[in-house]
Amino acid sequence: MRTILDQPLDLRSLQSLEAWSAPHIDSKINDPATPRYYLWIAQHGYREIDHEMGIFSYKRSRENIENSTFSLRIDLKRAGIAYHQHHIEADITCERDLFSTPLDWELKSAFSNTSDQRMPLYTLNKKGAYKNGIINETVSGRNRQYHVKGDWLSDYTLPASFQGALLKASDSVPFHYFQEFSLLKKSQTLRYAGRERISLNGETVGLLYFQHFGAGNLPYEYWITESGVLLFAVNAFNIWMLHDAPEAHYQNHLNRLNNR
Repeated sequence: MRTILDQPLDLRSLQSLEAWSAPHIDSKINDPATPRYYLWIAQHGYREIDHEMGIFSYKRSRENIENSTFSLRIDLKRAGIAYHQHHIEADITCERDLFSTPLDWELKSAFSNTSDQRMPLYTLNKKGAYKNGIINETVSGRNRQYHVKGDWLSDYTLPASFQGALLKASDSVPFHYFQEFSLLKKSQTLRYAGRERISLNGETVGLLYFQHFGAGNLPYEYWITESGVLLFAVNAFNIWMLHDAPEAHYQNHLNRLNNR
């Protein structure tokens, strides 16, 4: 069963479809140690059944005041083709600047079968570093280099960026976008598009609204709480939704797939 929408996916449309239960906007959500998100992939209209397709979390830690850096731990799981799971784990050191620029990172990408057993043939390891406008990265033993002029970020570090100075941006900000530390998309723009007030769990909450445009990239829209927590992000097919307990929903989704 599917409902074809006549409006873009956003907070209000998903709420009207009862597709998303907003987290409680309390001290835990406004200053979370480990924000956790659904990753939902929507194709060919809204799908009422089995729409939860992934879970993403990041943990910010090891603040180093002396050298102005902090560490991120990324965990991503998503249901893939033929009911396999895709796992991504990454440890990233970031600069405490406008875009939380990644300085070095180690990332492991792996697949598991329906019994949650890893499949070594499909494992990929990345290790990279950024210095003086150059990104050097080793991917499963092969070296790659990118020259970057100007600010840049990764989709894995963007939620942390909104917890810093980027939240205060009041105009368009140019940057380069290193998607999943795999594909460098240059000449992107992040634009502050104003404030919105929306009802969440009976409360009226003020949200900051940002838009991301650029060549080779589907437009993204972001809604952020005034304290800097990314609440919701959407492009044409991918939706990230902050959630109180996404693990249980994701596991229920896997159980439904495995029982088909």
